[in-house]
Amino acid sequence: MEADPVARLLGVSRWNSPSHTGPITAGPNQVEFFITGLGPKRAKKSATEIMLHDQEPQPAGHPQRPKPEGAIAIGLCGSLTDSLPETAIAVYSNCLSAMNGGSSCPSSPELSARITALLNTQEVPCSSAVGITSPRIVITKDDKLGLARAGAQVVDMESDAILSAARQAGVPATVGVHVTAGPARAAPPSARRTLGCRLIGSNVSTRFGTGARLVGKSPDN
Repeated sequence: MEADPVARLLGVSRWNSPSHTGPITAGPNQVEFFITGLGPKRAKKSATEIMLHDQEPQPAGHPQRPKPEGAIAIGLCGSLTDSLPETAIAVYSNCLSAMNGGSSCPSSPELSARITALLNTQEVPCSSAVGITSPRIVITKDDKLGLARAGAQVVDMESDAILSAARQAGVPATVGVHVTAGPARAAPPSARRTLGCRLIGSNVSTRFGTGARLVGKSPDN
C-alpha cells in the first residue's frame, strides 16, 4: 500500500508483479521496489532472498548485479509513547525483538543521519527512536506498555527481521516509519507498511527514496 505512492513519485507507472517493480533510474542510482508478507517470518525470508540475490552466482549470459549499498525500511508503525505523536516519522537508531530473547539490531548511523537530515530540510516532523518488532499486532494498552518497558518507543512487525537480513548480507540499513497510532489507541485494521529499500549506486543518496530498492510489507501496528 505505501510502496505504490513512493514508486509513483519516482516515475513508476506499473508493477512487474504484485510484489516487485523496477529497476528504474533515479539520479546515479537504480531503484527497485519489493513487497514482503506480514510478520517477522515472512519479512525475514523475503528480505534474505532480496538482499542475497545479487550475491549469488548467475547463469552464463546473466550479468552479476552490484551489491546494494544500503537498505531503508519505510512504512507504518505504532507509537508506544506520547513523545512520538501520530503523523511523525520515526527513524530507528536500533530495533529490538520481542522474540529471540529480546535481541537487538542497530541501524546504520550514517544512513539514519541522512534520512533525518533530509526530513528536517523538508520540515517533516521526525525523531530518532528505538523500535521493537512484535510477532503479532499489538492492540491493548497493557501490551504496548510492556513493549515500552523493554526500552522501545515504537512497534512494528517486520523491521528487526529486515535489519537482521541486511546485517547478514553486509548491507547497511535503517528504518523510517510513519506513526499511525498512538499508545492510547489501536492501529487502523487496514494499516499496511512498506519495508526496506536497497541503494544501488556509487553513493548512498541524500534524497529519501532516490537510489533505493524499496521492499514493502503488509498490515502492521
